[in-house]
Order: sequence, then structure tokens, then C-alpha cells
Amino acid sequence: MKHSFTNVLARPALYVSLAFAGLMLTNCSNDDDNTPEEFEFEEQFEDIGEMPELDIEEITLEEVDLGGVEQSEATANVLSDLEAGGDLSAETQANLNTADNFAATLPAGVQDEAANLTDARIDEILAMSSLDGDLAEAATALENAPADVLALLPTINFSADFDTASALSRNGLDLDSKNEFSETFQEGPCYDAANEAFDAALEEPTATLASQLEEITNYENDKVSNANTIKESAETNITAGTQTYLAEIATASKALLAYAQATDDDARAAALRKYAVLYLIKGKSDVSKWNSAANALVAQRLTENLARITAQILSLENTANGNFEQIRTRALTVLNTALNTCHNQGGGN
Repeated sequence: MKHSFTNVLARPALYVSLAFAGLMLTNCSNDDDNTPEEFEFEEQFEDIGEMPELDIEEITLEEVDLGGVEQSEATANVLSDLEAGGDLSAETQANLNTADNFAATLPAGVQDEAANLTDARIDEILAMSSLDGDLAEAATALENAPADVLALLPTINFSADFDTASALSRNGLDLDSKNEFSETFQEGPCYDAANEAFDAALEEPTATLASQLEEITNYENDKVSNANTIKESAETNITAGTQTYLAEIATASKALLAYAQATDDDARAAALRKYAVLYLIKGKSDVSKWNSAANALVAQRLTENLARITAQILSLENTANGNFEQIRTRALTVLNTALNTCHNQGGGN
């Protein structure tokens, strides 16, 4: 019977070879596992949307109707009748009597002004910053004078604009930060890739928002400049109007005085002098009141125009910021999904 014997010395060498081959296979496998994983999130942000175009509807700012101080048509007719010479009409005589009778109710200082009135004194009174003493008291009395007296004197035309008023306010708008939407941002290539994709997706909307806000600012600056131009133009008109009205009052008062100085009828002369003083006092008072009210109206209109501009600017800014926030919110939703994916993969390390 034959027996086969294996060479026991060869077995250790075989085992060593097998172990080495296994180690080599293991190392190859580990090298494959160490290949960096690529994280791509850009496509996930493609549907967050684009910024709509900005639509700025041009607004027209309100001009100012300043009204003015109107001269008396009745007094113009009296002067015309006096210039014609001859006998006065019954209407003119009645107007002289009306002025004479009302003047008699005023303080003694007003009677003295009438008796001693000169062209120089007329100019002096019109140049006053405001009436005082008996002149101021007379001006107050003339505010409540009978209609037939007021018909002989200047009047203020307060336009409808003097009754308008409005006010608006402007609030700022802040953008949320990314950290307010996602509670934590862990480290690792996956998280980095997700955040980089988020930032890249918002680059164009952010640039568009900045451009739109700049356009809004430029529009605002232009409108504010227009509003100030309206104010400055109105103030120029007030200054010119004030000088014109004072000159008209001086002309009428001096004309009445001139006829008083030219007549031999003492009663008519006294009546004309009182008439001239009444016209002078009421005219000066009205011009001062109109000037003050007109300047206040111009300031108010500027406030109203600026308020309209501010309201429109705020609306435009809210629209632009709101459009951006919608895009950003969608992007943040995508980002959170991506970050959760990173977390579920073990942090993306």
C-alpha cells in the first residue's frame, strides 16, 4: 500500500503568500474609499426664480395756487369818477360817505393819520414789518366791517390750496440673514458645497436688487429736487407778489390823497383822506396776512409733495425687497434640504 506525504515545509510559504495577497487587496480597497466625494447642489437652485423688472410710475408733483391780494373794483370806479372831473356820481358820493362814517368809529390816532397823511407816510406805513398801536386796532376793526365798507377795500383771495393738508411717514426695511433661517451650519465639504451653491444662486438676484434700489434712489433724488424747485419758485412769486400788491395799495391810497389835496371841498377832502387811510390800513394788513399764509402754504405743499414721494419710494423699495425675499426664501428652503442631506450622509466628511 502506497502512502503520499505532503511537504509540510512548503505550507508556511503558501500561507504567507495568501496573507500578502489579501493585504494588497485590502489596501486597494482603502485607496478607492479615500477618493474625495464631489457634492453638486447647483441644479437644485435653478428654480428659485428671477427678479422681476422694476416699474416706476412717474408721479406729478402738486404746484401751489397762491391766490393773492385783490384790489377793490369799487375803489377803481371811485378813482375813475374823480379823474373824470365834474359832479360825482351818486354811487361815488355814497362810497365816500360810507368810508367817512366808518372811519369815525376808529381810534383818534387813525383820525390824526388821515388829517396828516402824506405820500411819505403812506410809504412808511407800507414798509412796516407789522401794524401797531391804533393802526393795528383799526385793522382788526376792518376785519369785521360791514359789507359796504369791505367792498371799498382790498381783499385776500385764499385759494382752495390753503385748506389742504396731509402727512405720511416712511419706514425702513431690513433683510433677514441666512443664519436666521438655518439654525446651524456644520463644517465639511458637503456643507461647504451647499452654502457655496446658495451664495452663487443669489448673486444675480442680489445684484439686480442693488441696481433697482439705486434706480429708486436716483428717482427719489430727482423728485425731491423737483419738489424743492416748486417751493423756491413759489417763494419767488410770493416776494414779487408782495411788492406788487404793496405798490398797488400805495398807488390807490396816494391817488385818493391827491384828490383830497386838490379839492376845495373840505368835507370831500376829509372823506377822501379817511378813505385813503382805510385803504392803506386794510391793504397793508391783507398783504402781511397773505404773505404769511402763502409762505406757510408753500412749506406745507413741500411737505405734502415730499410725503407723496416718500410713500412711493417706500412702496417701490418694499416691492423690490419683497421680490428678492421671495427668491431668497425659496433658496433657503433648497439650502436647508441640502444641509439635511449632508447631515444624513454623516456631515459630508
